Amino acid sequence: MADQKTSDTEFDDYLKGESALSDLYHQSETDGPGKDIDNAILSAARQEVKQTSSGSSSKNYRWYVPLALAASLIIAVFAIRIIPLDNSLDPDQVAENDQQANTGQHVGSGKAAPDVMLEKINELVASGNKDEAQQEIDLFVELFPDYKIDFSKYPALKELSIK
Repeated sequence: MADQKTSDTEFDDYLKGESALSDLYHQSETDGPGKDIDNAILSAARQEVKQTSSGSSSKNYRWYVPLALAASLIIAVFAIRIIPLDNSLDPDQVAENDQQANTGQHVGSGKAAPDVMLEKINELVASGNKDEAQQEIDLFVELFPDYKIDFSKYPALKELSIK
């Protein structure tokens, strides 16, 4: 136990800097590189930064960004032009198609313009299909609620009840 107390007091003296071991540490030279080596490393780093910031190493890649943007634009244009985004019929194709694909298919089921739909509904009324024409006019009003119908252009539509 007496040994234990002595070692504790020696340790306390070492921590306070009052021991012989502490004196030896203070007398020794500091470890590490000298100031000459530090200055050489710092000057080499400064030279490298100057060369990099002046653009000597980036001149080889000046064409990279514009070329990448041009290639991306060309690919996007070709993708949009070649790959169809929507397979549904164009309104002009619906207007030119006099024959419906399926019986019972609504005139408004394609992407038809309001005038094309009204013309088809007018033809349905004129041909005597008033029930089907009524269904179509109801669909038309649902699709285009604010559209003003020109009854002088579509006179047969006067026979239908438009809500």
